[in-house]
Amino acid sequence: MSQAAIWKAKRAGRVSPRLAAAIHRATNGSIPKWRLCPDVFDAPGAELGVSA
Repeated sequence: MSQAAIWKAKRAGRVSPRLAAAIHRATNGSIPKWRLCPDVFDAPGAELGVSA
């Protein structure tokens, strides 16, 4: 992902699932994809009813 793509997402206030996954990978999981795109990705433990 380019810096321009990140700026565009920031301005829009929305992150696509693709960008969320790319940021997750680029930060070695420090920024979880489910925090950036919670409507698509479940938080760890969500299937067990555990909130993060």
